[in-house]
Parts: sequence; C-alpha cells; structure tokens
Amino acid sequence: METLFSSPYLHIHLHRTTHQTMELQWLDFVPSADFRASMLELMRLTRQHQAQALIADNRLLRALRQADLQWSGELVFKGLSALGGQR
Repeated sequence: METLFSSPYLHIHLHRTTHQTMELQWLDFVPSADFRASMLELMRLTRQHQAQALIADNRLLRALRQADLQWSGELVFKGLSALGGQR
C-alpha cells in the first residue's frame, strides 16, 4: 500500500494487486469545498494510476450535504467506468 495523498480530512492509498485499487480513508468531518477538492484529487490520481477499483472507509466522515453526495457519486462512478471499473 502506497499513500498518494494526505490531508487533515482524508488519506488516499494505492494498492497494487491484480488491478490497481484506490482506498479512501476519511478522517473527520470535511467542509463542502474541501470534500469536492478531495474528490477531484482522487479522480486525478485514479486516472494517473489507471485504477479500476475503489474502497472507501467512511466511518469517520460524518454528515455531508446531499448535493455533495450526488455530485461525487456521478464524478466517481462515471470516472471509474471510463477507466474500465465495474460496480
């Protein structure tokens, strides 16, 4: 496991197995702007490393705005799908 990104809210790790897997480890509540910036960074790293799978540890994330959840879902699922990932 390699740590690719770290902030007060989130760590993003890369697992190099039979396929590249991104792991998100949320650490605390994250403001909307920082959440969106973190998700954009996730997708940048996902494209860079050609990851096809995603694991998210959301236990410490706490509440998010519905608009942020919807936006991130579309961003992540479309982005992973374009890279060959499957749900």
